[in-house]
Amino acid sequence: MQSTRDNPAETKVDSFKISMQEASKVYEIHGHKVTAVRGVSLTVTNRTCTAIVGKSGSGKSTLLHLLSSLEKPSTGKVSFNGKNLTEMSDSEIAKIRGQRVGIVFQMNNLLPEFSALENVQMPGLIAGLSKKEVSDRAGFLLDKVGLGHRVNHRPSEMSGGEQQRVAVARAMVMRPSILFADEPTGNLDERTSLEVQNLFFSIVEAFKIGLVMVTHDSDLAARLPSQIRMEDGRIVNSDGMV
Repeated sequence: MQSTRDNPAETKVDSFKISMQEASKVYEIHGHKVTAVRGVSLTVTNRTCTAIVGKSGSGKSTLLHLLSSLEKPSTGKVSFNGKNLTEMSDSEIAKIRGQRVGIVFQMNNLLPEFSALENVQMPGLIAGLSKKEVSDRAGFLLDKVGLGHRVNHRPSEMSGGEQQRVAVARAMVMRPSILFADEPTGNLDERTSLEVQNLFFSIVEAFKIGLVMVTHDSDLAARLPSQIRMEDGRIVNSDGMV
């Protein structure tokens, strides 16, 4: 959808790279160690557009969490533009993530007491942007995702597809270089799922950013130019990676 607003949410155009070197993630569950990701080496950039696929429990979501810095590896290395995240404090990582990474989950995690506009504004306000700047960005992005007429509605007053559109706008408000999505259409019906898929692709094209998406949907994965297949915490196939 074309917006009539100027674009106050224009994304960064400099290069951005996330690298993993022999990264593994081990969880302790009821006294037992479970390895979710095993020695993965991978690089994604703001030009990457790829799907992470595999069976449940194969390590897809954990890989996305490591790439997006939501979690640190148990062993190995993850770096943002050459900066080793394992050597940084949680607050330093959160700052970089807030500036360079957008994340959309299967559960949209919108705050129920706030309007669509307020939900989209929240990351910018937390980051210390001025009320006017973050309001301009949020309004533009809600226009962009087709919800310019729903800015004052709360999540309970919107459909599941509309809520996910708000979540996409919120993920974009800090002008990320890469958008990560974890099963973003998993809770939607077929028609709404297709609408949200198309929204992701239009956002990526409009803002010239990278996209890394975890999905069980083979049709959706096929729409992305490259796929990473996970089995037992390892990458077993990487097709067309940029």
